[in-house]
Amino acid sequence: FIWPSFNAHDVHRLLVCAGMTVEPMQNARNPRMRTRNIKFLLTASAIGLVCLEHTRYWCHHRAHPRDTGISALFGLHPDSMTFAKVVSKRPWIDPLPLHQREEMGKRPPGLPYNPVRDGRGVGSSGVNFAVEDDEQLAKDMQIRIDRWGRTIMPGDKVSSTAPWTAHDNGVLNSATAPMNWEEVQARYQSVDHSMQVDLKRGLHKYLNEKFNANSGKDEFRSIRTFSWPGQGGSSTSAITLVGVAKYSARSRQLAARVVYEAEPTALLLQLCRERVGRYLVMPDEHLAAVANYARGFAATNPLGVKNLLYRADMLEADVELVQAWRGDLAYADALEEFVQAPRRENDLPKIVCLGDARSSRLELLRREHGNKSLTEKPAVSMRGKQLVRGLISLATMGHRSIVGVVDMEILASVTTWLEKAGARLMTVSDTSDIEEGRHSIAEDVLSAQQALPRDVDGALNAPYVLGFGQSSIGSFINDDGLEMLKQRKQRLLKLTRVKDLVKHCEPDKRWQVAENLFREGGTPGPGALLGPPKGLRFEYDMLEIPPHYLKDAGMESYAPEFWESMCTGGFALDTKEASELLWWAA
Repeated sequence: FIWPSFNAHDVHRLLVCAGMTVEPMQNARNPRMRTRNIKFLLTASAIGLVCLEHTRYWCHHRAHPRDTGISALFGLHPDSMTFAKVVSKRPWIDPLPLHQREEMGKRPPGLPYNPVRDGRGVGSSGVNFAVEDDEQLAKDMQIRIDRWGRTIMPGDKVSSTAPWTAHDNGVLNSATAPMNWEEVQARYQSVDHSMQVDLKRGLHKYLNEKFNANSGKDEFRSIRTFSWPGQGGSSTSAITLVGVAKYSARSRQLAARVVYEAEPTALLLQLCRERVGRYLVMPDEHLAAVANYARGFAATNPLGVKNLLYRADMLEADVELVQAWRGDLAYADALEEFVQAPRRENDLPKIVCLGDARSSRLELLRREHGNKSLTEKPAVSMRGKQLVRGLISLATMGHRSIVGVVDMEILASVTTWLEKAGARLMTVSDTSDIEEGRHSIAEDVLSAQQALPRDVDGALNAPYVLGFGQSSIGSFINDDGLEMLKQRKQRLLKLTRVKDLVKHCEPDKRWQVAENLFREGGTPGPGALLGPPKGLRFEYDMLEIPPHYLKDAGMESYAPEFWESMCTGGFALDTKEASELLWWAA
């Protein structure tokens, strides 16, 4: 039957009565539906709702199980329907894509997103089918499924850098998480067109923008050597700055190589005392195991989302896991190379300065003034000045070779403050210059130590320029403290099993309130503050690092207690005065 008299308003009223609204789309696959006439079609086997007036609609061949208003209206089975894209008026809110969450900083207020759990999963939400044995050591953990939940058989070729493709290329895409940004780029930069269509809301375009933004960040002008005259123009020190990218494996290799070739007796890291456990105690093998466990668990589809959402979630999971667990590892590699380097007879005892502002203060700044406040000029300049305080305090102790490992975003600010303090820029190198042997770090350090001072008075005024005595000049760890951190890391490697590192947990009940006043995050409900302490939760609060591991590593809420124990044992020092630092180091 055909009713030619139906117009757009009649169809709209009909849909509203059925509890639906029509969502306009940009194109239609079915050429038969491309018409400017508005018709309502009924047949014995299908219903077609076609509303095409200056706008084309996407036609689906099957109804969603929840869109049963039309079938109830006409007494037909939903599977026998064909209609334009229909969206229910139920209070569903689509999840924000990763790039919008980064721009906004947090999810906007509104109803919670509850995905349709009608997809296929492997195992249950309380068991990780991807890990065969949780009694094995965490450093030896293996993932036994690929990124689509298929079992990896003995002899199968598995790669974590195989391009994401819908076609069989002879290599299984591993369900392990990417270990660095280079692996993310290898996996997703060559996505074929059929997979691009499946990605929701321009995720592939967002990734390409990320790739372009990070291109060359770990290459240009990343190594800078300075000469600092010291007190009275004697004992000239060479300060080598290394700029590293947050998630780059190339930057990790560069930082370790600079420490090896410069042979420093003092090392500055852009960390603070609150991040010692996370980056200097927790082994890299455990960080990789946590990321792989979470990625393998996500591959089993524990939420049971549909296939389209599942594919997009896998892409977001790779990016989020790299950002959560594989960042700032260049500092740990530089420290490991620094500890292993032999000490010469006339060298001063080794010392490490954690020169960055405390992460809790940076978080407070972000909450009060927004995410962009951390990248604005005042905050960057403040952090650069704080790092230079640590570098100059190490130089005043008499260390002739000092290496500072800082983020590329802060490198320009650190350079400016060093020159204000009286340091002289000697050489600048790219990463490729060091890798291909065009520049020698050892020769640059030697030339900086032999350079004649030009501005001795500027070096004498450095404590006044940098504000010594007014604020902290850094957190320092001596040679015995470095040995203690090394032993603690080795103990965690030898004794920690998979189930000791990651365990499953039930997400807390989220209480919905009208608004949150003076705080971020959810409002704790009845009994939320009772019970045993909680660990570090992730993966939709279904996984956590247990509290006993956090305490052994000195992470999260146990970081202040761990640092106080180091200070009490004489392994570490927090001070505002360079004289107190000299006395403690002696």
